Order: sequence, then C-alpha cells, then structure tokens
Amino acid sequence: MADFCHGCLVDEGMSEFAEKNDFKGICNPGDLSYFLCEGCGQHLFDHEGRRQCTSVSWYVDPERVVLFGCQECVVLAKEYLDKRSTGEN
Repeated sequence: MADFCHGCLVDEGMSEFAEKNDFKGICNPGDLSYFLCEGCGQHLFDHEGRRQCTSVSWYVDPERVVLFGCQECVVLAKEYLDKRSTGEN
C-alpha cells in the first residue's frame, strides 16, 4: 500500500484526506522523521505528516556525511542526522 504525505494529497486534489495522511502521528510534536512518500520521495516530515525538507540530498564519504541543498533544509537534515547518531530519534 502506498503512503502519501499531507502535501501530496493536497497536490493530487485529495485535500479531504490530507489531515488524516499516512504520516500523521509518525513522530512526536517538535520532532522530524525521515520517510519515503510515494508521491514526493524521501523527506523529513513533522508529526502532522507535512513535508519539512524539500531540497536536500547527501552522500557519505569515508570521513563524513556531505549535505547539499538550501540552507534551511540542510540545517533540518543535519539536526535529524545528529539526533539519529545520538539515538534521540
């Protein structure tokens, strides 16, 4: 079964389902989680299933993770990865 975020449901004309999207409640308020939406791909989502990161990608070289994207998205992704590395998320 496909999972869709809030934004994709609205974009596809299914706004009546947007508030009960597949990612709603996937994490606690104030946290972000990284998941694959069948509509928009892998992104950071908030507890309401709203896409938070729209233009970030990364690669891992032997020494570090290198992030690319707009400043806001890179900061969000870095916070997420830092939480993951310390076991907070």
